[in-house]
Amino acid sequence: MSFMNMLSRLHIDYPELNCTEVPITKEQVLFKEGDALSNLHIILEGKVRLFKKSLYNDDLLVVDTLGRGNVVGIMAFATRHPSLTTAKVLVEGKAVRIPTQSFYQTMEKNPRLYHTVMSILTQDLGERYRHTLFSQLDFDAINHSLDEERARLKNTLAELEKTQTKLVQKEKMATLGQLTAGFAHEVNNPAAALIRATDVLVEQLPQLMANKDIKNFFTHGQKAEVMDTESIRDRSSAIAKDFPKLSRSLQRLAAQMPAELIKNLKTKSVEDQIRFARWFESGKYLRNIEVSGKRIAGLVQSMKNYARQDKNELEPMDIRQGIKDTLLVLSNRTKFYKLKTQLDETPLVKARAGSLNQVWTNLIINACDAMGKDGELSIHSYLNTTTNMVEVCIRDNGSGISEAAQKRIFEANFSTKDNDTKFGLGLGLHLSKQIVEKHKGYIRFECGQKGTAFYVSLPAHSAK
Repeated sequence: MSFMNMLSRLHIDYPELNCTEVPITKEQVLFKEGDALSNLHIILEGKVRLFKKSLYNDDLLVVDTLGRGNVVGIMAFATRHPSLTTAKVLVEGKAVRIPTQSFYQTMEKNPRLYHTVMSILTQDLGERYRHTLFSQLDFDAINHSLDEERARLKNTLAELEKTQTKLVQKEKMATLGQLTAGFAHEVNNPAAALIRATDVLVEQLPQLMANKDIKNFFTHGQKAEVMDTESIRDRSSAIAKDFPKLSRSLQRLAAQMPAELIKNLKTKSVEDQIRFARWFESGKYLRNIEVSGKRIAGLVQSMKNYARQDKNELEPMDIRQGIKDTLLVLSNRTKFYKLKTQLDETPLVKARAGSLNQVWTNLIINACDAMGKDGELSIHSYLNTTTNMVEVCIRDNGSGISEAAQKRIFEANFSTKDNDTKFGLGLGLHLSKQIVEKHKGYIRFECGQKGTAFYVSLPAHSAK
């Protein structure tokens, strides 16, 4: 006898069970979660779905779907505990309904019924275990897909964070450019006034001096070159013997005078020696004011050139000026290194000055970072007559680039710098390469035992 025939004849073969064949209708609730099980149902036709209440809200979660041959309420029947689920008819059909109380009583008195029921339950539990096993495999596949998706999302989030950081840094740089332009404009007026006033003093003061000696010492002070500390120290011992009554500071000042002026100073009285030394010092101070004013004006102009907004169109320009402006702006970074510049006269190139300044900035800062606390930085611009390209070589004598890093050096988001590396502009060699290529040029590098050299090649502009 087949399994289903055995189920359908259960109420006939075992009338003591008091079981009946009953119809089941769609949406009919056979029992609810937490109910004590009063009837056991064996499905002959149709489908029944089991639900479990969510731990977090009133939602009902689908636990299983039972069909032909399945026992509904098997767990509550086996454990004699309240039902763990709610059973609702999904597809109408019919079932064998067995009162649980009479079922328990009959089972104890009828061994044959016991074996029959155990066969039914074993069959049902086997099917459910098989279903659970394949469901677990499905869940495992879903979890694996979720893990992969989570990893992709994590990588995407990391990329978005990097992109956001770059965008924020780019916005900062744009804001810095605007602030720099405004600062340069404000500083330009007092710097220009300082230079004009100094020019007037330089021109008028010597003309107002009736005393030739005063004029002589003052004008020599204006022309005095900077002397290194060792030279001043060597001359100070002889000056101390010749001018024993002068203070140490005035003796040091006299040590910076030319020989003919010292000879003249020896013929004066102590009072005149002090007075003329002060006039020499005044000339030096006026010279310092003049040089400092022009230095400020040069810095202001370089900052304006460096921070200016690019125009949409390329314009012919001398790249040497951009390199000089960049070096002036980065003087605080390059002051620790021996700097060599050889900027040969070259044809103009059609470019956007601001964009190229970003390239020079990035390459110079990278070179400084590669060298550490000291080293030699050289910058050479020249015309490659073979290719008719204007080339700029920026070379350092740092630790170089590893073979593994060389293959990725122009990739986006790739860096060879450690976390404690000095702050950079965040432009990257990837963006520098893009800028150069937009100017129809190319960038390359060479690594040796003594550092790295980056070459930027740009087409020479031939005016028509």
